[in-house]
Amino acid sequence: MPRVSVIIPSYNHALYLERRIRSVLEQTFQDFELLLLDDASTDDSLQILRSFLDDPRVSLHVNARNSGSPFPQWNKGVNLATAPLIWIAEADDDADPLLLQTLVHSLDQDPGLVLAYAQSAVIDESGTTTGTMADWTRELDADRWLSDFTHDGRQECMKWLIHKNTIPNASAVLFRRDAYLRAGSAPEHMRVCGDWHTWARLLHQGRLAFSATPLNKFRQHRATVRATVSQQAFFEETLAVRHWLTSLNVSLRATAAALTRADWWQTVHHHPHAPPLGWRWRQAWRASAFSPALPVQLLAMAFTALLLRTRPGKALLRRKQQHSATA
Repeated sequence: MPRVSVIIPSYNHALYLERRIRSVLEQTFQDFELLLLDDASTDDSLQILRSFLDDPRVSLHVNARNSGSPFPQWNKGVNLATAPLIWIAEADDDADPLLLQTLVHSLDQDPGLVLAYAQSAVIDESGTTTGTMADWTRELDADRWLSDFTHDGRQECMKWLIHKNTIPNASAVLFRRDAYLRAGSAPEHMRVCGDWHTWARLLHQGRLAFSATPLNKFRQHRATVRATVSQQAFFEETLAVRHWLTSLNVSLRATAAALTRADWWQTVHHHPHAPPLGWRWRQAWRASAFSPALPVQLLAMAFTALLLRTRPGKALLRRKQQHSATA
């Protein structure tokens, strides 16, 4: 039995696949199996995937139909896996050769850890580094993610994951297969926040460890799932994650309500297209789990956003902006 099962779920990522697979095969830690999962790609992905089948550690599993979400592929890969540790190496990302060695060492040293993850460098379509995901967490704490740490998983959820997904790229994470299965696996109905929900459920079982060295390379480009999902869908899934977290800890409801108000305004006002009335009504009442008064507040905000989209509303907003600029 290998120590790690590496899962590469892929859909139409032929442009990045060869580099991604080589970044796995070139790891300094070599005790792994590699499961290549193709989700009915229509580009040249299959040809590239088949070219690696000479390696006895590599197997290929092809869907006849596209699953419509990354998370059914996560679950398929974990169910096929034979190792106790899982690395879901997204097909468009890259990795430093020391990533697996570092994260395996963390999990071996502390049986109470359910997952370990590393900082992510951000790369563009050509592989050029443009920053790190410390930018993503800086608004929560400017210094915390600049040093290695371990932390209780429930406390991590209460203080940080209630705000946003502070483990923002699956390719940076190594987790225990048995904890994943106990958590109920990844939610297949989600498209963009299923990783966030999965980490939260894992972390209610144990501790996490973070390595501040950017050993993962998170590629951002126009074809990522997040880039193609609507703001409305993102709001719905974010609300679902916070529902789950607050169902386990009612003390988080006030925080969840404040965060939902901020996300709601982003969705109903700053997004270029106003959400349909029925959608606004449904989502507002879903938020009543955080505060009985919240649906009325959200609907009032939605009405204000509609007014600001009218000609008089736009004129009023311009006058306020001009007044602020001259004040």
